[in-house]
Amino acid sequence: MAKAIDVINRALRLIGVAQSGEPLEADVAADALSVFNSLLAEWYGNIAIPEYNAALITTNLTVDDGDKEALAYQLAIRLAPEYNQVLSQEFYLVANESMTRLRNRYFVQGNVDFTELPVPSSESWNFDA
Repeated sequence: MAKAIDVINRALRLIGVAQSGEPLEADVAADALSVFNSLLAEWYGNIAIPEYNAALITTNLTVDDGDKEALAYQLAIRLAPEYNQVLSQEFYLVANESMTRLRNRYFVQGNVDFTELPVPSSESWNFDA
């Protein structure tokens, strides 16, 4: 089981801010955790991810290695501008592929009910504008 720190470390390594095996500075870890929680909260409303709050950097996440990779790449994209890092086209390609796998894994197909929305009358459409 992955911890929030595992995803954060991976993301920071991906953008060249952290080195493998080196401990993170407390302020860097705290900033990354804040961005990570924002990312997860945003996704929770759009993707049926099982975990959306890493309250602590040591929080266990209910994700597997594939999910962890997608999370790390998306977090890296969010963090890169803060560290003036420019990401390559290949980086975005891998990030997109891992995100597509994550979306497909957790996508829940449902029915959309539009019955509560008002139905526009033909007079409300102005095609001459």
